[in-house]
Amino acid sequence: MISIVVPVFNCDKYIEKCIESIIKQSFQNIEIIIIDDGSVDGTKKILDELSLLDNRIIVYHKKHGGLVSARREGVRLAKGDIIGFVDGDDYIEPLMYERLYCIWEANQVDLVSSGIVRDYEDGRRVEVVDNFKKGLYTNLERDIFPSMLFNNVADDFGIYCNLVTKLFRRNLLLEALEGIDSRIFYGEDAAILYRYCMSCKSIYILNESYYHYCIRNGSICFSRNINLTQNTYLLYDSLKSVFEKSESRHVLMRQLKRYILNIETHLFEMLYDINPGVLNRWKFDYSENVTEDKYILYGAGGCGQAFYHYLRRNGKEKNLVSWIDEDYEARIKQCDYDLESVANGIKKEHRYILVAVKNNDVAQMIKNSLINKYGVSSSEVVLLNAKEESFFNESLF
Repeated sequence: MISIVVPVFNCDKYIEKCIESIIKQSFQNIEIIIIDDGSVDGTKKILDELSLLDNRIIVYHKKHGGLVSARREGVRLAKGDIIGFVDGDDYIEPLMYERLYCIWEANQVDLVSSGIVRDYEDGRRVEVVDNFKKGLYTNLERDIFPSMLFNNVADDFGIYCNLVTKLFRRNLLLEALEGIDSRIFYGEDAAILYRYCMSCKSIYILNESYYHYCIRNGSICFSRNINLTQNTYLLYDSLKSVFEKSESRHVLMRQLKRYILNIETHLFEMLYDINPGVLNRWKFDYSENVTEDKYILYGAGGCGQAFYHYLRRNGKEKNLVSWIDEDYEARIKQCDYDLESVANGIKKEHRYILVAVKNNDVAQMIKNSLINKYGVSSSEVVLLNAKEESFFNESLF
């Protein structure tokens, strides 16, 4: 049996879809342990009603203690030897646990890690998989640990630090959870996962994605909290304590320091409204005659802000008539120029609209929206070709 732990806090808008997706799993030998971590909205009532629909659902209401304590409580209550996690505002595809369990059973591993689909509110979907080749790994010191937290080639995680796309052994997981400080509320998945991996003898990497992570404005990833600085130290200390006991401690500690730098730069955005993208090195390729006439700048993310400062430093902002972004209300605190909505900005007299977005697919989507939704001529829209290099490159460590 697989015990699926669902930590929940104020998810009344999303929890029914989440639980329904678990109930409909093709793999039926499951228990669904829902830990209500002190919700104060309508979540409690919904959960109690859901528990009457399927005898595999177990609901436990507790005082609010944070995600670490909720996950720990769920694993303690689990009857199965195999543990999975689903967050209460996400959902999974019907084949997820059947596919993961088949891999688990066939290879008798300690961890199965699959991919994730990031669903954004604007309709974008981005699939992310681990930066390892698909397959079974049994020599972790040689094949996993050197790039487990950070892969220098990909400039990204090795094994992605989430719990929700994986299967765990209950006894090993409970041991890892017992060593985690409950005050960690951001990056806690990394603290749990990488501590767990240090106890593994085998890992299977499955580069297939069945989990849908729904990214919404106002989530924990984008909320200001003064305790974030303490949180980062507790996260660092938790992993440092286990890494230093390993024969691979030197390579693991280098990765940990690199990971902490990523966390800290993200805190710049959450605490001080500094987009970390502006700290990186950028190369911009565009026709400079665009800025010789009146133009609108579209995009106020890391790329857009870096490009704005490039224009300002090079005296090319004199013909800028408007800076627009679909999410301008959220971005305006980061920018030192008045942002406008797309609808208002494009009304101003202009010759070009310069789209400053790093992702080519997103840039093309924006161009299509300008043409189809706002009636902009295709000849007005100019897509910026931007390349980004992280300031924290591998030479630092």
